[in-house]
Amino acid sequence: MRQFLLIGIGAGLAAAALYSTVITYSLVSVLLFYLAPLPLFIAGLGWGAVTAGIGALTGTGALAILADYRIGLLFLLSAGVAPVALSHLALLSRPAAGGETDTDGNDGTGTGAREWYPEGRLVLWAATLAGVLVSFSIFLVGTGAESFYRALREIITEIMKAQPAFQGEITAGSDAEVEAAITLLVHMIPPASAVLWLVATLANLWLATRVLKMSGREPRPWAPFSALDFPPQATIALGLVIVLALLTTGTLALISGIFAAVAITVFAILGLAVVHALTQGSGARPALLAGLYAIVLLFNWIAVIALAGLGLAEAAFGVRNRWAGWTGGAGPGGTT
Repeated sequence: MRQFLLIGIGAGLAAAALYSTVITYSLVSVLLFYLAPLPLFIAGLGWGAVTAGIGALTGTGALAILADYRIGLLFLLSAGVAPVALSHLALLSRPAAGGETDTDGNDGTGTGAREWYPEGRLVLWAATLAGVLVSFSIFLVGTGAESFYRALREIITEIMKAQPAFQGEITAGSDAEVEAAITLLVHMIPPASAVLWLVATLANLWLATRVLKMSGREPRPWAPFSALDFPPQATIALGLVIVLALLTTGTLALISGIFAAVAITVFAILGLAVVHALTQGSGARPALLAGLYAIVLLFNWIAVIALAGLGLAEAAFGVRNRWAGWTGGAGPGGTT
């Protein structure tokens, strides 16, 4: 018990230290800021969700005392919730089909095999958390979409006026052009923030599994990325949030747009998994994957939407299994 407590406290203090680096406004500090959940993920996956919870509360308390209670609350929501929730889910397991657990915790098959919480569902839960947390921030700032956009517009305007880098752009552009740019940013920031939080959370989860594997504390086996799969309900949810985002107005449209952005992103991740599966066995695979990831970085939403389309095709038609049938392969799986 003492070990779990000490590890949790240490992880929480490390996470709080990483989180607080953002006040320096440097590029490195932004990277460290997004790595803040990593110590909590390591603690949660390696020693249990309770340990991650101890860390999250420790970090929250430290920032509340040393900085401000609002910063502590933001830390808890943005860096503390996901490691606790996802660690708990990731460590869920049950005896493999055909066996029942005996008093020693072994399954009835005699192999000790267990079925672990699916990786695809972890990705979907991370996306749900991204949508919920960013949507919740709307009501921390105001009472709905109108007051949220107004507050965000004021913040962006003040930042642009205060930063020398923007002074030339503001002076050179007309009032209408500056206003249009601010309006675009105001509407882009909520969904973009949710997507960035989702990607950072999944990256921290992956990094934590690598650290634990290297240290010999890997808590569970992980399926290869090329085998990632979603339940059928995910496709229905994607269609629903897109329809709501297009047909509604006000606060509901804002929240639906946030969820639509993260839903498209998770299907783009599924599309990446499909590409990983389809390129297995190809000598050009490293170059193809490197080129694909470069395109994603360079063209962003164009590439993401294309990959999301591939992910939807996989969900609807089983592209990987069909490809395996045509080529004589084994379907989803492999090593990456």
